[in-house]
Amino acid sequence: MNWEKIPDLIETDILCNNKIDAIDYLYADSRNVTYHQHDAYEFFLLLKGDINFYSEQVGFHVRRGDLICIPPYLFHTRDMSKTLPYERVVINLKESVLQYHSKPDTDFSQLFKQLTDHGMATLHMDDQEISQYTLASGQLEAEQENQAFGKSIMVEALIQQILVMVGRNAMTAQPVKRKDIMPPLVVETLAYIEQHLGENITMDGIAEALHHNALYLGRCFKAVTGVPIKQFVITKRLSTAKRLMSNGSSPSEACFKVGYNDYSNFSRTFTKRCGISPRHYAEAFEQDNKTE
Repeated sequence: MNWEKIPDLIETDILCNNKIDAIDYLYADSRNVTYHQHDAYEFFLLLKGDINFYSEQVGFHVRRGDLICIPPYLFHTRDMSKTLPYERVVINLKESVLQYHSKPDTDFSQLFKQLTDHGMATLHMDDQEISQYTLASGQLEAEQENQAFGKSIMVEALIQQILVMVGRNAMTAQPVKRKDIMPPLVVETLAYIEQHLGENITMDGIAEALHHNALYLGRCFKAVTGVPIKQFVITKRLSTAKRLMSNGSSPSEACFKVGYNDYSNFSRTFTKRCGISPRHYAEAFEQDNKTE
């Protein structure tokens, strides 16, 4: 697999996909989606299938009707090795979309920030809610693909309908509890990387801190995330740099905060992996903030 570019940028404010995925049991790499993150909220509803879901803190089994709410910049993946195929609805919404549709008595932005404060949140929908949600998401996907009269109004109405459905479920349903299946060693590795992101991180350093063999640790990590530790550290640093710049940090400030000692190396790596230079990335967010 090409680790040089791991896509994480949602190029539109709203993305809606109703998908059926299949895997090839002859190829192990096809059973897992690479550990990744987005610069938008993700709402993942499982309609059919049997999969496991992992974030940076936990892992759990997902069943029909489970709606997983994933905050921006949180790395996650899914293991779909148990069944073939599986069907789901995935909606990605930028923070700006939640703010735009919020009202004084209906603050979507604050609701989903609270909901995902500790990472992924899992809700559950019954059959009636699933039907309503899939109908609205299907209409949203169709509206996005056409240029019919009133498209923007229909898209806004459908987004509001979907957000209200998710919000009401979150506020009235019982919290969904799942058995944590995330291997403790992987959790400890991710925690170490998070805590030492601004420092020099090496495999030997992680292995020594966690009292495990480096080769064994690397195998365990990749088995869950699908990504080698070294490549994850790079991607995590760039992701954090993006978040810092989107919140007002300069490219040079972000560079040193995420563990790069040389700005030229940071800029070169960022540009190669993200397809845009740090300076242009920061300027794009600065321009967006001025126009809001």
